Amino acid sequence: MGEYKEDFGRAGRLAAGFAQTLFEQLEVLPALPRLEPGQALGALETGLPEEGLPLEDILAGFREHILPGMTVWNHPGFMAYFNSTASPASLLSEILITATNANCMNWLSCPAGAELEEIATGWLRQLLGLPGVFWGIIFEGGSLSSFHGMAAAREKVLGPAFREQGWQPGQPPLRAYATAHAHSSIAKALMALGVGRQNIIDIAVDEAFRMQPEALGKQLRKDVEAGFRPLCVIATLGTTSCTAMDPVADIADICQEAGTWLHIDAAHAGPAAILESCRPLFRGWEKADSITVNPHKWMFLSLDTSVLFLRERRYLRGAFSLTPDYLKTAYDEQVTNYYDYGLTLGRRFKALKLWANIRYFGRQGYARIIGRHLELAAALRSRMEKTPGFELPAPTPLSTICFRYLPPGRQLSAQAADALNEKLLEAINRAGKVFLSPTRLNGRFTIRLVIAGLWAEEKQVEEAWETIVQCAGRLDA
Repeated sequence: MGEYKEDFGRAGRLAAGFAQTLFEQLEVLPALPRLEPGQALGALETGLPEEGLPLEDILAGFREHILPGMTVWNHPGFMAYFNSTASPASLLSEILITATNANCMNWLSCPAGAELEEIATGWLRQLLGLPGVFWGIIFEGGSLSSFHGMAAAREKVLGPAFREQGWQPGQPPLRAYATAHAHSSIAKALMALGVGRQNIIDIAVDEAFRMQPEALGKQLRKDVEAGFRPLCVIATLGTTSCTAMDPVADIADICQEAGTWLHIDAAHAGPAAILESCRPLFRGWEKADSITVNPHKWMFLSLDTSVLFLRERRYLRGAFSLTPDYLKTAYDEQVTNYYDYGLTLGRRFKALKLWANIRYFGRQGYARIIGRHLELAAALRSRMEKTPGFELPAPTPLSTICFRYLPPGRQLSAQAADALNEKLLEAINRAGKVFLSPTRLNGRFTIRLVIAGLWAEEKQVEEAWETIVQCAGRLDA
């Protein structure tokens, strides 16, 4: 089998050189490929191989046929969604993770993995300014982190009897509370946990799309009187639509008074708490029961690395701990076995990526980069405010700008304005230099621009603005 090792030795050097070239020439690639469905991999559909190919040939096939059909999330012009840009430290970590191929399911399966997860999540907690009472665990993404946070809430509300017996006749229905701007993964998680969609209650928002605490308190009291059992409240710090920051301090007080679990989704925006200037936006989140933060977004780790922080981890363990004989070890009473705290048994060594990235950037490095993103967003928003025709339907508390274009001097119906902005977004993305994404605010089609990529600099923001203005001008004409 030695030929396989030799094959990797040659191809590995080529792959490393290719990755270096890719980092250096990201701007040459389009931010979004110009393809029709089914076109991307047509050239590679050559039938199932009967004999193996050298790794060099596989790398060449990727470079020639797959890369041109990819949306490059590392691209400096990727300003859609909340993007994930992999740093050099993250890329290096991925090589080491795959080379060692550890399954960090329990302590004995990878002692360094288990203990490094404690260290790395502890560092992240300190960076965010959260108190030591919080304990962290790494999941594959924000969706699973939030699912496990709400599973812990269900364990607290329903206890061990539910785990053994399941739903019983006569149990009061569970209800959960969020705004219409909560991430769709929240509803998915609650549905999977047995909370029907009709029991996920939308709480009213203010003019900045933030949850109204008074409306939450009123709804909680009303539901308890009607015989419902509140499961949890989901507040969002940095909604996907416009990065609205729910007033979690007031929400937390209401939850504490009602005895209701508070889960905070800070998947994208959480790393902004590294900056002291942003801490007021997070006031009160230290009162939460669980918090989701995704380092694979604004902390430049490769997918998929999300951290769930829990005030009382015993509820998560209670929800998922089930150890067959073949997994029991002599150390179980002395260590943390992470498979006890989640749905999956197999766990990649993701703690290595988090540990390496925090060491690579440090507190000050993260603060400089995120602070620069905030400055670039503030400057771009200011230009939009001063340019006739641009409408900004939401505040910009961080670095996500929501905008619409309405041609000056023309009266358009709401439907016509929406159609024009859909065409504008299509034209911007077709130009290839920047990739933006849509949302709806107050029912109206709105364009989102997110400055959060590691490689995004003033040059890319300037190119994005020029593209927006040129495309808007052509539509206007």
